[in-house]
Amino acid sequence: MAGGLEERVERRQAQLLALRAEATDDQPDEAGRERIQALEAELERLDAERAAELERELEALSGARTEAAARVAGLATAVEERRAELRAADEACEVARRARRAAETSAEAAHREAARVGGELAAVNQFLRSQAGAPGGARSLADELEVDSGCELALAAALGG
Repeated sequence: MAGGLEERVERRQAQLLALRAEATDDQPDEAGRERIQALEAELERLDAERAAELERELEALSGARTEAAARVAGLATAVEERRAELRAADEACEVARRARRAAETSAEAAHREAARVGGELAAVNQFLRSQAGAPGGARSLADELEVDSGCELALAAALGG
């Protein structure tokens, strides 16, 4: 077992020596150093360009956000105005409904009154027809009637002229 361990240690030391030798062989020459410096300079330039591009994008996005916020505020104001208009329209609609109900009630009452007056007119017409010829040339009841304004045609139709 100790022999196997010593053997592994020796192998690892040999590998380490080989790696150190490769490392010394890989030392950069002057052209390699210039190339490294050029690549590092290129990286710095690219980083600066990327930072500038990000700054431009950030400014553009900030401007777009400001414009969007202004549009949102304008739209919110417009929504509030429309809601107020809708509330006013709903209130006007309710007033109109109440007025329509009142007009319908009034029209129903007028129809009932017209039916009542029509019934009375029919009764008077019946009475007048039965009394059409007054005996002895006396004046008829129709001659003695006083007619309210607006009822003349109805009475004339009922009396038959």
